[in-house]
Amino acid sequence: MDPIDDVGPPKSPSNKTTVALVVTLVVVIIVAGIGIATVRDAKDTIQQAIATTTTLAPAGTPVPPPSDLTPAQARVVEEVKGQVAAIRGLAWKGTLPVKVLTKDALARRVRQLTAEELAKNREEVTTDESILKLLKFIGKDVDYAKTIESIVTGGVLGYYDDEAKELFVGGGGGSGTLDPATKATLAHEFTHALTDQHFDFGALA
Repeated sequence: MDPIDDVGPPKSPSNKTTVALVVTLVVVIIVAGIGIATVRDAKDTIQQAIATTTTLAPAGTPVPPPSDLTPAQARVVEEVKGQVAAIRGLAWKGTLPVKVLTKDALARRVRQLTAEELAKNREEVTTDESILKLLKFIGKDVDYAKTIESIVTGGVLGYYDDEAKELFVGGGGGSGTLDPATKATLAHEFTHALTDQHFDFGALA
């Protein structure tokens, strides 16, 4: 018999295969549904936190504007402050001066503060340098103090001064707007400031 004579119509998939495909499809739909629900829940949480910022102060209570800020910057600063308070579940206990500097101005300020701290703690810095060189963690020709100054100056985007109770952030451009990186830095430093207001961690530093 010619082999071609044995070829019949294609067999339909068995019931087991059909059931397996249906079950797989249902699982995929359920997983996708859970993922969508999770995203929606996260979005709702963020929206609730933002909405809460409008109820932190009683209606009609004037909010003192941060110093040295444009009106647009002040609005962003107050919004981020409110979001941090809502997420942390802590109310601000006092005002907090916020200063937005250019990145160059912030770097100069940090360099000056770092130089003052290094000079104040010169003996400790010298001891640390000797130990690090003895353990061969740094080279013998490394200037430890200058290395610290360089790292700190280049890496600081903003800081909270727990002694002066002021917050500085570098992100003031010619347009006066605050970009997402600056907002994230603000939120981070506001967390330090809010914690300090409630638990006085600065006094323990």
